[in-house]
Amino acid sequence: MENTYYQKQSNDIVTESIDGEVVIININNGSYYSLDGAGAYLWNNLIAGVSLETVVGQLALSFVGFDIGTHANQLVERLLQVELLVRSPEAPSDNGIELRGELPSSGENFALECYTDMQELLMLDPIHEVEESGWPHRQDGSN
Repeated sequence: MENTYYQKQSNDIVTESIDGEVVIININNGSYYSLDGAGAYLWNNLIAGVSLETVVGQLALSFVGFDIGTHANQLVERLLQVELLVRSPEAPSDNGIELRGELPSSGENFALECYTDMQELLMLDPIHEVEESGWPHRQDGSN
């Protein structure tokens, strides 16, 4: 069976891990997302170049009796759908890539939370739209 690799859709996808949670921002559309637990572990390893099969295998060893593979594949499909991930055209050149981070305490959390409440703020371009009034500054002049 061939290993499957993924990468961030573009450099416009910004991600940060904080205390076991991953926050992902799509700068193109202003949406931001949250993953924790097994979902965060999966994301961090996929964008580091670890194959989906390797990550699922490690999680399956830790969470016996829970269908990790199905949940992981559903999450990956969702990440592809919202254009945070794309399938990598080839395997990373470094075969020595190791799994990242501590295994989560629960293998059951594969929920991708999506937030759009800050789209307007995130879509502002601070380099081009900063005026005397400071940032953030809407082009229409309202605050």
